[in-house]
Amino acid sequence: MPSPSTLGASSSALPSSAFTSLPPSSLPAVLSDESALILDIRPHNSYSQARVPHALSLSVPSTLLKRPNFCLARLAEMLPTSAARDKFAGWPHASRILVYDADSAALPPTSNLLGLMRKFRNEGFPASREIAWLRGGFHAVWREHPSLVEHGPPQDVLDEDDVTGEPEADGDPAPLGRGAPTRVLRAKHLPQAAFTSASTIPFKPRFPVLDVDLDPGGSPIKDDAFEEEQHFGR
Repeated sequence: MPSPSTLGASSSALPSSAFTSLPPSSLPAVLSDESALILDIRPHNSYSQARVPHALSLSVPSTLLKRPNFCLARLAEMLPTSAARDKFAGWPHASRILVYDADSAALPPTSNLLGLMRKFRNEGFPASREIAWLRGGFHAVWREHPSLVEHGPPQDVLDEDDVTGEPEADGDPAPLGRGAPTRVLRAKHLPQAAFTSASTIPFKPRFPVLDVDLDPGGSPIKDDAFEEEQHFGR
């Protein structure tokens, strides 16, 4: 693998013409390739609502995508789930790599897409395998091929949101403290009643509290006049 200094120099030398401009009409061929790596660099909220199928969310600051010395391993740490990080880590074995943003129709020298693609090529992705960017971005797919758009939260995000840890390799439950599945309580999973019930509002006694004097032992001090009034008032 190239050294950081070599990586930076070679990365900045790769022009946009070194990468394939892929029209949305060619997307089905990529989606049919199970070994392809597809990366979505839009904000993660946009990705969570709709995306190209099988894409990973790589929502990181643009300065990091364009910084030559910020390597792919460090980018991988910023992916939202362990499943996504594992899949991203397999990039050297991908048959091809496709990246896209919201709506880029060209690759200027300061393009985030260009900065990301340069990283892959200069960290050793073979020249014989294609690195492409989706011309027109996600918006073009939405307009021209809406049937290819996947909606709703990705399943791997839903799974990891509910459970952390994994069972032992043989399928038996792992011992406590060794990766046993753990249910995680999250506020968004609670019903609305949980925030309006008596458990979450200030306690208010059902009956009025009398102002009663206590003796040093903590017992109420009897008020003879009060008891006499109560006795004759019956």
